[in-house]
Amino acid sequence: MNCKNCNTQINYKFCPDCGQPTSLKRIDGHYIVHEIEHILHFERGILYTIRELVKNPGQKIRNYLSENRSRLVKPILYIILTSLIHSLTINLFNIEEQYVKFEGGKLSTPKKISRGYKGTMVMLI
Repeated sequence: MNCKNCNTQINYKFCPDCGQPTSLKRIDGHYIVHEIEHILHFERGILYTIRELVKNPGQKIRNYLSENRSRLVKPILYIILTSLIHSLTINLFNIEEQYVKFEGGKLSTPKKISRGYKGTMVMLI
């Protein structure tokens, strides 16, 4: 049997060159639950990553890029999860409602700037 990843001959459960397993796990309900639990683990999960990035962001990012990538959540997954949490929080608690409200006949800031001094129109370049 040959490895599907690097085409090396395989005699065991894993490829000796790239480490790819010979058979992949079936994606079912148990697999999905396990993956979600894996993301939320404290030792290497989203909560640990958030805590470490708040405590010492520069050192943790340098360490992730140059040395150890095993303890923090992957950056793309981190961005997706934190964006999801942010969006759900905003929608559930209507946090930004005061920033979006229209206040009757008042001019918006860009219109105030373009009006210039004493109501004369100013050309913005």
